[in-house]
Formats: sequence, C-alpha cells, structure tokens
Amino acid sequence: MKLIRLAVERPVTTAMMYAAVLLLGLIALISLPRELFPTISFPELLIVTRYGAAAPEEIENIVTKLIEEQAGTVPNLRKVRSISKEGLSVVILEFNWGTDMSFAHLAVREKIDLIKDRLPQEAEEPIVQPYNPFAQPMMVLSASGELSLADLTRLANDVVKKRLQKVDGVASATVSGGQEREILVEVDVGKMQASNISLSGIVDSLKTSNVNYPAGTTQGRFYEYLVRTIGEFKTVADIGKTVIAVDAARDSPEFMFKSQSQRKGTESFQPRLQRMLSLGSIAEIKDTFKEIESYSRYKGKSNVSIAIQKQFDANTIKAATRVRRALKEVSLSLPKEMNLEVVYDESEFIKDSLRDVMTDGILGGIFAFLVLLFFLRNFQDAFIVTLSLPVSIIVYFVFVFFMGRSINVIGLMGLSLSIGSITDNAICVLDNIDKYRRKLGNLVEASILAPSEIFVAQFSSMLSNVVVFLPLLFAQGLSQQLFKDLSYAAIVTNIAALAVAVTLIPRITAYPLKWGKKKEEIKPQWTEPKSDEVEDEVIGIGGKVISKTTSIENKHEAPLKLNDSSGSEEPASSNFQQRSFSEDEDKALPKQKINKLFFILKKIWNWLSQGLTDERSLKLHAFYEKVLVLSITHKKLVLKGALFLFLFSFVIFYFKNKIFMPSVDQGQFLIKVNMPIGTRLDVTDRVVFKIESLLSKMDGVKDTLIRVGATAEESIDALGSHQGECVVNLDLEQLKSTEKFILIFKEKLKQVKLEGAEIEYILQDSTMKSMTVEAPIAITIKGPDLAALRKLSDDIQNSLKKIKGIEGVKTSLALPSFETRVSIDKDRASAFGLSVSDIARGALIGVRGFIATFFKEQGKEFGIRVRLREEDRNNPATITRVALRSPQGIMVPLGDVAQISSGYGPSEIQRSDQQRSVIISAQVIGRSLGEVIEEVDNRLSSFRNKRDYSVELGGAKKEMQESFGGLFIAFMLAIVLIYMIMAAGFESLLHPFLIMITVPLGVIGVALTLLLTFTPLSVPVIIGIVLLGGIVVNNGIVLIDHINELRKEGMELNRAVIFGSKNRLRPVLMTALVTVLALVPSALGTGIFAPMALATFGGLFISTALTLIILPLIYLHVEEKKLHRPH
Repeated sequence: MKLIRLAVERPVTTAMMYAAVLLLGLIALISLPRELFPTISFPELLIVTRYGAAAPEEIENIVTKLIEEQAGTVPNLRKVRSISKEGLSVVILEFNWGTDMSFAHLAVREKIDLIKDRLPQEAEEPIVQPYNPFAQPMMVLSASGELSLADLTRLANDVVKKRLQKVDGVASATVSGGQEREILVEVDVGKMQASNISLSGIVDSLKTSNVNYPAGTTQGRFYEYLVRTIGEFKTVADIGKTVIAVDAARDSPEFMFKSQSQRKGTESFQPRLQRMLSLGSIAEIKDTFKEIESYSRYKGKSNVSIAIQKQFDANTIKAATRVRRALKEVSLSLPKEMNLEVVYDESEFIKDSLRDVMTDGILGGIFAFLVLLFFLRNFQDAFIVTLSLPVSIIVYFVFVFFMGRSINVIGLMGLSLSIGSITDNAICVLDNIDKYRRKLGNLVEASILAPSEIFVAQFSSMLSNVVVFLPLLFAQGLSQQLFKDLSYAAIVTNIAALAVAVTLIPRITAYPLKWGKKKEEIKPQWTEPKSDEVEDEVIGIGGKVISKTTSIENKHEAPLKLNDSSGSEEPASSNFQQRSFSEDEDKALPKQKINKLFFILKKIWNWLSQGLTDERSLKLHAFYEKVLVLSITHKKLVLKGALFLFLFSFVIFYFKNKIFMPSVDQGQFLIKVNMPIGTRLDVTDRVVFKIESLLSKMDGVKDTLIRVGATAEESIDALGSHQGECVVNLDLEQLKSTEKFILIFKEKLKQVKLEGAEIEYILQDSTMKSMTVEAPIAITIKGPDLAALRKLSDDIQNSLKKIKGIEGVKTSLALPSFETRVSIDKDRASAFGLSVSDIARGALIGVRGFIATFFKEQGKEFGIRVRLREEDRNNPATITRVALRSPQGIMVPLGDVAQISSGYGPSEIQRSDQQRSVIISAQVIGRSLGEVIEEVDNRLSSFRNKRDYSVELGGAKKEMQESFGGLFIAFMLAIVLIYMIMAAGFESLLHPFLIMITVPLGVIGVALTLLLTFTPLSVPVIIGIVLLGGIVVNNGIVLIDHINELRKEGMELNRAVIFGSKNRLRPVLMTALVTVLALVPSALGTGIFAPMALATFGGLFISTALTLIILPLIYLHVEEKKLHRPH
C-alpha cells in the first residue's frame, strides 16, 4: 500500500505526524473536563405556576388540569406528572429519549401561551424550564463557630455566598439553616377595628410611605438640577410614625373651617398632629428575626449550610478547585470565630473513581506487556507491541477533545476493554515483518511488504471488533446515553490501533533503535513448511494466516542480552544481580530482606525472559493434542456436555438476582424522618436530635449533617416542618459494610421513643443517583377518588411491610393536614363589592403575614412583614374581626362575608397521565432485588381487580426491563453484523455459522462466572456479554480459517483439524491472555464496572478453553456429514 510505503520511506514525516498527535493528545488531556459519567441531558421539562394561597384542590381544578390537557398534545411526550400544593402547580413532562429538548421547550411554551387567558387572573404566568431529577449540589459547606446564628447567616450571605457566586462554573449558592433579620409589624386587631382601618390599608400605607421618587428637574444658569422626593424609612422607629389614617374629627366642617382660617393668616397655622393615626398606635414594631423555618447541624453543632450548585456544562473538578481557592481568599476576611468546612465535595469522589479506573488500566497494560514478553521472548518486540497502547489511547483523547466530551469512567473502561484488540494488530504486523525479514534479509523492504500483505485481513478483524459496539450507539434510553462513551472509546482505539500497526510499527522496525547488541543481519532463508510440521504462528483476532516457520527453533531471536560491569555478555535473565549495600543502607533496610526481594524479582524475571521456550511450547502442544484427540474419540459425549452447559447457563440467568446497576458502597447513607403533617418544626427537630445523639454514640460514624425543614420555598421537593434528614458518613475501614451498620442501628433505634415518626434509610450512591430514575420498588396507583386511593395505598403498604428485605415503605399521598377554613359567602361578598381575592388577601395578611415593603440599611434590604399579634392569629374568633375595606369605603368584618371552620384537607395532590395517583416506594436492604420484586408482584395481584383503579409495579423493575430489552436487541444486532462480515470474508454461509457457536460458549463462561462469584445480573454484565460476542468470535475465525487452508493444501480432514488447532493454540492463548489479564485489576475492583470486567474476564477465559475443544469437534462433525452426503 502507498500509505505503508510512505510511512517507511519517509521516517521523519511519520515521526512528525505522530509527534503532532502526541502534542494534541497532551493538550487535550490537560484541557479536557473530567467527570464521573458523561453529561446526560434528561428529556424532562417543568411547568411551574403560582396562584396566591389557593388550596390544593382549587389549584388542581383551575390550573393543573388545564395545563396538563394542553401540554399533553406535544409530540414525543412519554408521560405527564403533576403536583398540586397550596398556591403552587407543578407539571412535569417526560419525553422520549433522543427528543430535541430545544424544540420541545418551544412547543410547550406555545401551548401554554394559548391558555394563559383561561387561567385565573391572580395566577402568575407559568414558567417552563428544563428539569433534572438528579441535580445534586456539587459541594456543601458548613459555617459554624462561636458567633450567633444571625451573624453566621449574615456573613454567609454577604461575604461567602457573594464571592462563591462569582466563581466560574458555579450556578448558585444557597444558604440554609440560619437566622435572617426581619421587621415585624404586629397589629392589635381590637385597636385596628376601633380605628376603622383594614390590614390591606396598613400594607398600602407602608408601601406609599417608604419611597424615594423623582420630581423632575430645574433649570439653572448653566446646569440642570434633579429634584427628588426623599421619603424612605431611615430608622426602624420611622416605621411606627407612618400615618395610616386621619381621625374622623379632621374631616368635620368645624375642623375644615378652622383650617381655612389658619391658612388665610387670621390665625397662626398649627398642624393638629394628634388627630393623625400612626402605625405605632395600633401595632408593635419589632426589629427581630424571621421565624426559624429550618435547623441545620454538623457534627452535633448548629451551623449554617451553603449548598453550591454547578452550571450544567461546567467541569466539576475545575469548578470545585476554584471554589476551594475562593474559600481561602474569603477566609482571610472572615472573623476568627467563624469556621468554614467542606462537608461534601463531589469532585473528590470523581477524582478517586477516575484514579482507580486509570490505575486499573495501567496495571492491565503492564500485565499485557508481561504476557507479550512471555510469548515473544524478546524485550524489544514486546515493547514495540505495547507502544501501540499509549498511541491509540492518545488518539482517543484527541477525538474526545474535538467532540466536546469529557474524560469519564465510562470511556476509560472502554479503553481497558480494548487493550487486547489494540495489541493484537501490532502482534500481527510485527510477526509478519519478522517472517519477511528472514526471507528477504532487508528490514526496510520487509517493513513495507509485510503489513501490505495482511492489511485486508487486519481490516476485517478491526471491523469485527468495531461492529459489536455500534449497536450501543443506536440503542434507546438511559443505557445508550450512559454507555455511548464506552463505544466511542472502543471504536476509535481499534481504528487508531490499525493505523498505528501499518504506519508506526513498520517505521520503527525498518529503522530499529539500539537495544544492547545490534541484531545480526540475517541472510535470506525460507523454506515452505510441510503440512505435518507444527507451525508456530502469531495471528491477531480475526486475522488470516500470516506467518509460517518451519520449526519452533528459528521463530524467535535469542533473549535480549545486557552487558554487566565486566563487559561480558550474559542472557537477559541475569539482569537482576545480587547487590552490596552500604552500612547506611543496611540500617535503613535489613540486608536480608533486600536480598530476598531481589531473589524473588530475579526468579520472576528469569521465568518471563525464558518465556514460552521450545520445551515448554512442545509440552503445551502435546498436552492440547492429547485432549483434542480424546475429545474427538468421545465427540458425542463432549458435545452433549457443552449443550448441557449452555442450557444450564439459561437456568443460571433465570434464577440469578437481577439489578439495574451495581451499587458502590461509599460509606454514606441518608436517614429521612417523617412526622405527621402539621407537626411543629421544634417537635420534629427534637425527634431528629434523638437519632443524632444515638449515632454519635456508635463506633464507625465519622460525622453527621442534620437538616430539619427547609427555607427554599421555591424548591419542589423542599422539606416541610414535619420532615428531617440526616446524612451519615461512615468509616468503611472500620465497618466494612454500610448495610450491616444500618441493620444494627435499626435495632438500637427501636428502643428510642420517636413520637410516631416514620424512618426511611437510603444508601447514598453517586452512581445510582446518576443512573436510576425511581426507587428500587415503586408502585403507582391511579384512580379518581382520594379517599379510595388512600385506603388502597394503606392496604398495599401494610402488605409490603411484611416482606423480608423491604425497608422505608412510604407513600407520596400526603396525610390530610388540619386547617382552619375561611368559607366565603359569595352572595354577601358581592353585596359589599368584595372579591374572593380581596377576602383571601385580608386573611393572608392577618395570619401568615405579608411583606409590605423593605427597610434599607447599609445597602441591604430587610422585609417589613405585617400580620396580627400571635394571640390574635391563633384565635379563630379573633380572625373574624379582621376588617376588609369595600370599594364604597365601608369596613366589613371578615366574619360578615365568610365562615371560619376547622377540618382536614389534602395538603398535596399528585397526578399521573391526567389521573389522580399515589406512588408507594420502598428500599431493599439485605436481600436481592429480584427476589423482592417477584414477591411484591405476587402480592399486588390481589389488588389489581379494583374497578376504575389501576396498580402498576415500576421503579427499578421497569428500568431493568427497558434496559435489558434494549441491550438484548443490541446484542442480537451485533451478532448479525459480525456474521455478515465473516460471511463476506469466508465467501461462505456455513462456516461463519459454525464460528458463531463460540457466542454460546461465551455465554456459558459468563453464567458460570456469575454463579461462582455470586455476582448479580446487571446492565454492565449484559454489556460485557455484548462485547464478549465480538471477542470470542475472533478465536473461532483464527481456528476455522487455518483449518480450511490446510485442507486446501490437501491435508485429510481429521489431520487438518488436529494440526490446524495445534498451530493456532499459541496465538489464541496469547490474545486471550492479553485481554483477560488486562481486565484483572478492574474485575478485582469494587466499582460499578467490576461486574462488566468480571463477566468479560470469566466469559473469555472459559469460552477460550471451550472454543479450543468444542469448535473443532463441531467443524469435524459438520464436515464429516458433508463428505458422506451423496452428491
């Protein structure tokens, strides 16, 4: 080929080309973002609509349903969910994976614009925004110390938050758990009624009294002057001086006449200030703090938490590094009494995960080099083959850079899986170059002709490795989004490996480096091997026969020789020599231990440098021949045994525990505390404090982060006053298992009085947070009536709690909340000219309070909240006395137009696919998910016969079914594509079919590996099976192709099968061992890809052994049938 000749004849050009690739790779490696997983854009949109203080049922009827019906007509919509709370409607739209969310956003916005006029006038405009259900803070900080909570909150907001929000990559910083200043205006309802004013009037007076307003400009001789009216409150005392009304006497004729006389000058004008009604006369002005809405503690001490959210496309590691740098700067301006600690940093977990995967990959590369050294028995050849690894990987980094993607554990795992196929290309080329070098005696010409001869075979081999990954790029759902980078890594590195093998490898061999003693020029010598001689050939995955040598002796060079200090030459095995050490070294490390270490290393080096010697090779071939001949003698028995193992593997898969994704024990779990709705915040905190105290007494607990209630009112899933959370970090070196700790803690917690609290335990796993949408167990109940839904939900929950392994059973159906209802008499309200919103606003100001305006001090704003006194707010009879001003100026008591009553009402209404729904979720601890799901499904059968009500089991089961189904299709598609490539290469339909027998052999290997290692079946395992299909098939190609060539040369069938299999033993074992040992570090790890590596490792190891026996037998059986078939 011209490309190969160009690469060899222009060595400087080739060197510069790869130097440029190296330079680009280093630039890419430095600048590429590093993430745990690829950035996944979830196809979900959120529609948020606020409507005053409307009740959940009212929100559902006049807001939520309308939006659901209109948005439900958008194309590619998969599911519609909604939540109706007090004053808030949230509609969540789930689209099909692959939907262009920009167009979907525009389509939804257009639909919402069509119904804006049909929404209540008082409702705010619906907000459409992207939604990620797994958006978690990048970093959580804790501010604590000897300062008061108010000072900590002030510093956190004014100093820390402002500085962090300027950091590149930070989207927001949210402060919670502290105290914030607020000005309270608490009105005495009795005085207010006697003064004939309303709460709305007080709010309006404060608004109009606290303004600076421009009055225009005046003209001077040269300049123009701005005129401003200054009326803002300068002190808190000024608020109480606000005039909210004028005494009735002021409007009398006598007062008006006297005022006119004064203005005419007959009397001196004295303003009658005592006739004006100030706010301070009917209300108490307090400079205080907002009511505490949340508590936060870290390590048992009250603190202020700061949650930092990164921007969607920001690099987590770089953003976290910038935040830490900013924290160092900020700490210099903070008081010494204030401590800032990093409670959680996602970047640390990402760096640890990437480091583990990269370490596994490097170790895998080292193992691959040692295998090559063992088989090739030449350090230089092993080094040249191994050189293709870093070059191919650098090409992948360049590809990632230009594609705008990130370095993540998925892509790095793809690199680890490709080590075997990458080195295989170099082995093929190097071996064929060696053949031509011996034949021609010219290294340059050999380096040109040898790669050209086998390029087509190598190209076919590369295609068979690539097509197995292509289906993953076209799969649907989360699996495709998640494992796209794995496919990219394998495809790009395989293509790059072929390019390196036919350009860089020939260039290096044509102009070899100096490795000790220069190789002697070998004169041309070549004799065709006899068909009955044992051929020792090196061939790549899926390659053709590329190398034939007449004997094993002339195959390899002598072992690499190194010069010792005396100048004499010795074999490479003597590289490690005994050393003498100085007295200082003796003291630092005992000489005996050093000698023992070098003795062991010397033994290992001797064994590796000797490699697969002639004697070892002959013994290996002889042993394999005996096994193969014995198998042919008992052919039917062996084939029946293989068929039994294949059928048995399906039994293993059927009964094997199935999970969506393997979890990684991070030594962290979450305790959720749920009290009855309506429970006061301090009561909830008291219960959470008991749990916190118990945790502090247990061994292995590093720290705890407590959060009770929430200040983020705009958050959809914000904690209520009846809810609390406790994040527990454990020392895994001491405890080993988080699940076991939870079980022990549960038993101890039973002895603590928790005042009716429901406790839920959730294992915190970053991998699961990124990959799973729902809880392991999620049951959706749909129906029209809330009461019936509640009854059905309670029955199912009671049934689930009896199942072993199920923990934290909870329902999305919120308990009815106790409420004081203001039932409006619309006829009487109309008679006074009052609207529903007027009445609702008056009640809202009186009870919850209303921010009328803001008090400004030193550049900061503090809300001025107007409400009734506490004793008035808590008395329903007093609330009826709240005055409402009608359009005619008449003061109407609230009790005249509304009836005050107490009762229970829904605090939240959830809907799914435009029906009221309830979701029951549960965690699984201490038992396999598959077993629990099967038992849950059986128990639900008795609840599925209710008319107008449906019960569906979803959660992890649904995700597993979708992912497993998609991956099964991908597996079958990969098999079909591989078969098509082989059929084109063999020009036969039968032989590729025989080679496909290796796929069931790979499945047997995976099944037995899962059985022996107690590994559950998961998405990574299935992907391992898909990838294994491409690897094991190539072993079959190597065997069948060579057997066919021997038969074309005239060898008898049985003899061709035996000798062909023997000749291919070494290359098959070498390729398999390189791939298998490269996966050993990953398979022995604890990451989420350990099951994938384990499945590929065990599947390839067992299938290689079975392929070397079963495939020759099947080939022999089929060909014998053809020979005996009458023509």
